[in-house]
Amino acid sequence: MLPLPELDDQDFQQIVDDARKMIPQLFPGWTDENYHDPGITLIELLAWLTEMQQFYLNRITRKNELKFLNLMGIKLRSALPARTDVTFSAVSEMMSIPAASRLAAGDQIFETTEPLYLLPAQIDKILVYSEKDYREFTSFNETRGLYYYAFGRDAKKNNKLLIGLDQSLPAGVELSLALHLYEDYPVKSAPAGEYEAEIIPPARVAWKYYGREGEESVWRPLTILLDDSAHFTKSGSIKFLLPEAMEASRFSPALDRQRFWIACFLEDDVYELPPRVEDICLNTVSVVQQSTLSEVHDFSSSGENSMQFKLASSIALYGCNQVQIKDDKGDWIFWKEVADISMCEAGERKFSLKRNEGQEIIIEFGDGQRGMIPPPGSNNIRLISFQPSFKEQRWLGRSNGLPGQSFELPVHPLLGLEFRLQVGKRSNATQEMVWQDWQAVDDFIASGPSDRHYVLEEEPGVIYFGNHENGIIPEREEQANILLIGYRTGGGIKGNVKDYEINRILEDEPLLKTLQVANHRSAHGGSPKETIVEARKRLKSERRRPERAVTAADYEALALLTPGLRVARVKAVSLYSPGMRNYPDRQAQAQVTVAVMPYSEVLTPVPSPGFRETVYRHLNCHRLLSTEIHVVSPDYVRINVYAAVVVAPGTVRAEERIARELDKFLQPLDRDDLSRGWPFGRTVYRGDIYEVINRVQGVEYVKDLWISAEGNKLRRELSGDVELPPCGLVYPGDHEIEIINRHDL
Repeated sequence: MLPLPELDDQDFQQIVDDARKMIPQLFPGWTDENYHDPGITLIELLAWLTEMQQFYLNRITRKNELKFLNLMGIKLRSALPARTDVTFSAVSEMMSIPAASRLAAGDQIFETTEPLYLLPAQIDKILVYSEKDYREFTSFNETRGLYYYAFGRDAKKNNKLLIGLDQSLPAGVELSLALHLYEDYPVKSAPAGEYEAEIIPPARVAWKYYGREGEESVWRPLTILLDDSAHFTKSGSIKFLLPEAMEASRFSPALDRQRFWIACFLEDDVYELPPRVEDICLNTVSVVQQSTLSEVHDFSSSGENSMQFKLASSIALYGCNQVQIKDDKGDWIFWKEVADISMCEAGERKFSLKRNEGQEIIIEFGDGQRGMIPPPGSNNIRLISFQPSFKEQRWLGRSNGLPGQSFELPVHPLLGLEFRLQVGKRSNATQEMVWQDWQAVDDFIASGPSDRHYVLEEEPGVIYFGNHENGIIPEREEQANILLIGYRTGGGIKGNVKDYEINRILEDEPLLKTLQVANHRSAHGGSPKETIVEARKRLKSERRRPERAVTAADYEALALLTPGLRVARVKAVSLYSPGMRNYPDRQAQAQVTVAVMPYSEVLTPVPSPGFRETVYRHLNCHRLLSTEIHVVSPDYVRINVYAAVVVAPGTVRAEERIARELDKFLQPLDRDDLSRGWPFGRTVYRGDIYEVINRVQGVEYVKDLWISAEGNKLRRELSGDVELPPCGLVYPGDHEIEIINRHDL
């Protein structure tokens, strides 16, 4: 490490004293060195300036620290909003709730993340078919803190989960079920990272509904639009369409009355962890702690006559809207809204807005004879929707044409990821205002004189423009020409509200006011903007985490971080391919075999093909180009111990205690300390077994010992030791312990 010189090594008095000592040598005629002398006053002034310069030279400023962090690939993280799910109740009729509908928990505003179709139907029964029998779990589904196995404890093929409804669901409408699984396991699911691999589900389920097919009542397939749960691998929503009407029926033990049924059939039984359900809900949607003041939606034009575009957004429905069309130069032009597009003339750049019963806003354009047709293009139609209270604030100001302009933002705290800005200028051809999208950058170092860049500082909420050398200057205008089109506020820890605190609907729609809403789970994930101190800590942790798999330790660390999986243990063996004999005398060049053990509640967890494929895809993003990867299951070897043990007189339950200690010693995964377990590939030595038995209280000595092993690729030594393959793990079998009292010898 380079030595860090101390630049501020003199204080004010030392600088003055050194200067006064030099006076006789430089100016012998200067004899009055008292404080009243003007020369001494000048020396003190210059000493103060020198001290200040040294002080600032010796400091690393915030700007310098940010640059150093940026050089290491670290940028301060923006504030993040909290998230949770809310459930609507007291639904008397079918209705739609648009995206961005506002809810409140005290003074914290939350918005729905997507449209939701509300149903008056309720889940009336929950049945699970397993072990050739139906069991009811309705009360489990309705009680917080309880859970039930979706397909039974063993999750066998053809088991199923039945959901009984008190009313039929409508056909041909996009519906959703919210699925919350129990996830509080000792090994947590790894979070998504930069290289997020697709999770390959370990099992496969099929969703069906009970309806009629011809003259018979049968289980018919649902049309699944989206399965966020990845076949009951994680919590998420299942979006589906009902092709035709449902048929009421009874299933034991729910024989009290007829119900309408949806079922999930298990078609493959290879779960590492049989899914446990906390609850399944209707009328549930995700919300995020934010307040959208202005948002942008882009559409692609086909160039056809009378085009229409639909959008289910609360801001578009209840707020103000403007439409822009992109011209052939890439500039955006505002079109004018009219009540009836059929009343327009040819060539008029106009559009109309309508609202339908499905809580959607419809943008309609002309047919060429009555209103202009937007030219064909990708994402060249833009709808800007904003709150009425933001109508004036979104006009940030006008450019004066000078370098280094800055503008303060109107509302805080800002969610910078959603921030979008346009700058207007006069068209050279028509002199009308056209608008251009500008791009946010961290700084202007790499910006050229023609780059439309700006710097956004979320705190204290200021934007900066360039100087025409690094970043173009917005053109001077007499009217406001800096427009905020994407603006959201929120974020921070205040959004992490507790259960049931989200309980108010802020929209003025009368139908929505009749509903009740609640969050059955605490909101989580809200965090303030990262500080430099926190960024330094993150830098240290990220530097320790490998990004490129080179060594076996790199492969093991990266496999444990596979997004979406609970990986308990990993062993990477370099220069080894599955099935190879006489390793390491024989080696496979440029090959790495990675044995993965999933977290499971069984003694010998085996990864499913989907689990192994997910790990492989994750490692494949990090491997060296010439390396071939194999992801395999551990080679489990069953160890049976036969021992004759001499114990002291009066020793009780010695056989049971010895067997228990052997079982604990031969565990592939230590349940008390999940970072431990039998080392991969370690030989089972007779001496280790002797030591384990001799540690048991009351044991005098081991008279005889024999180890039996069952498994593939193992090798028995002449000494009686059992040598495991490189990816081998042991697990305890049936031990036979003969207890001999010392007095009987």
